[in-house]
Amino acid sequence: MAMALNTETAKSYARQFLREELDQQEARRVTQEPCGPAFASAMGTIHNLYLSLNKLSLAHCDTMDASYQADNLLAEKGYAADDIDRSSESYRLLCRELLKANAEYRRIEIERTEGNYSNDYDRYLERAADDTVIQALPGNDVVMQALPVASAGAPNETMNRFATGGAVAETYAMFIGDKGITWAAKNTQDVKYSFRLFREIVGEKDIRDYALSDFMYFKSRLTMLPVNCTRKKELKKRNIVDLIAEVEQDRIAKKEPRYELCDLRTQSKQLERISSFFRWCVKKSLLLVSFAEGLGYTKEQIDAKPVRSHTPEELQAIVDTLEIARSRPERFFIPLFGLYQGARENEVCQLFVRDIVRDKPTGLLCANITEDGGTGQRTKNTSSRRLIPIHPFLLELGFEKYWQKLKACDTDPASPRQLWPNTNLGVNGYTGAMSNWWSRFVDKNVTLDDMVDFGSLRTNFMNNLDAQGYVESQYQPIVGHGPKSVAAEHYIEPKMLVFFRIIEKVDYGIDLSRLKKESLWI
Repeated sequence: MAMALNTETAKSYARQFLREELDQQEARRVTQEPCGPAFASAMGTIHNLYLSLNKLSLAHCDTMDASYQADNLLAEKGYAADDIDRSSESYRLLCRELLKANAEYRRIEIERTEGNYSNDYDRYLERAADDTVIQALPGNDVVMQALPVASAGAPNETMNRFATGGAVAETYAMFIGDKGITWAAKNTQDVKYSFRLFREIVGEKDIRDYALSDFMYFKSRLTMLPVNCTRKKELKKRNIVDLIAEVEQDRIAKKEPRYELCDLRTQSKQLERISSFFRWCVKKSLLLVSFAEGLGYTKEQIDAKPVRSHTPEELQAIVDTLEIARSRPERFFIPLFGLYQGARENEVCQLFVRDIVRDKPTGLLCANITEDGGTGQRTKNTSSRRLIPIHPFLLELGFEKYWQKLKACDTDPASPRQLWPNTNLGVNGYTGAMSNWWSRFVDKNVTLDDMVDFGSLRTNFMNNLDAQGYVESQYQPIVGHGPKSVAAEHYIEPKMLVFFRIIEKVDYGIDLSRLKKESLWI
């Protein structure tokens, strides 16, 4: 085959050569007879001599001393003698990389002959005795699968110069190809977005060259990252680094940030996705150690400012200004589903007409929250898949009549009809348009507090039941958390009747007369 080596391939070959030489030399010492100080001194002298020759060859751009090693290595890689062009730049490049590897080999062996094993390579191997699995794979490549440690005893950042490495963009493409087959489309898109952030903020390098300072810098920049900066119309064409710089200027000037910023939960997800990539690089022996570990936020830090529930005054503002339009039924009913059913936003947005069913034992109208790969419906976890009775207030507002009208037209099983005509499937499930509208609605009519979102309605639901003396195990199956005990799953009465008696107790003590009077579906 024709010889065509790029810089990264040549460096990879040279690093492999270095590892093999160092490990073979140490293996010889295991079987070697004891030697006196004169022999050790002589070996040190020989290594120093060769080190000087290597440096001289590098300084004079003379690659002759490494040509025999280059020929042997290329032959091992499957190149025939006729394929090796010793006058080519590729060949000279490989020889120079081998000269560098030889110089490193001599430096380490000089320390070893003096009994000094505190060099970077051997200190890594010493730590690896506990933290890695070292095994020989086909091709005699030594694979070091390190368990990254971010602690005071962690290796320093020069360790990775012994690793195979690779350009970050190409390596990330390999990572996506390897891991992405098990991910949902949205997960793959999220991971790619995190990588885009990392690449634009920190820059592109060989993966071996990313230091702890790079990851700390990335973490600090994420604290100034605007929300949805690749989706909002006014931001998506802007450079991410420039947006962050504007926020930083606001901080320096002690001004309120001009953009809404990502919360700790979002920042932590970005950090974890980057950590998983570098963890994979270690597993695949492209790195010896990752410095991207331990940078995320703890659950306690993330939950330090949880989403709060709405105040009674805010709830009154919601029902007094809730949009009522026949062309937009979702803007009327979906918020009320969150408030009176305790349902998550996507759980309601993704409902199809067929998901509203009548419970046979009780005759109660219920919502079946479930998953369906064909329609893209999904739930947070197993406990989230559930059947819940519809609150009587929603029935009073005409929900059942609204559903029956749609059901009469839902006659083709192969093409099921959505319950809400304007909630289309996107990368974030069915919530996209609804979520954007709800944020604007709350900002305009309710509150500018960024600690409230659609989940606040769900929190109101649970807090209201708590205030009435219900315990968590009684309403957890209703909100999709699952019971804490097996006993909570057993009921003397039909389960839907038990759930209905809990749900119908939800009452916020606010004036609902406008909704009853102006509903278009009664």
